Amino acid sequence: MNTSTASSPHVDFKHFCATRGDGFYADPRDCHAYFHCANNLTFRKVCGAGAAYTNDLPGCIYENQVQECRTHK
Repeated sequence: MNTSTASSPHVDFKHFCATRGDGFYADPRDCHAYFHCANNLTFRKVCGAGAAYTNDLPGCIYENQVQECRTHK
C-alpha cells in the first residue's frame, strides 16, 4: 500500500464526521481509504486492491489515476 503519514494531519477517526455534512470524504492519511459520514456517524472504508479513492466521483478508481496516490510513491 502506498500511503504517507509523515506530513499528513492528525485525523480523529471517531469524530471525523462530527463537523461535516453527510457524504463521502477522502482520508487525508491514506489515498486508498475514505470516510462515509451519515447523521454525524463516521464509517471508514477502504477501496479494493489496486484502487484509490477520489472525491471527483466520489468513488474508487485505479490508484494510478488518483493524484494523491501518485504523489506518495
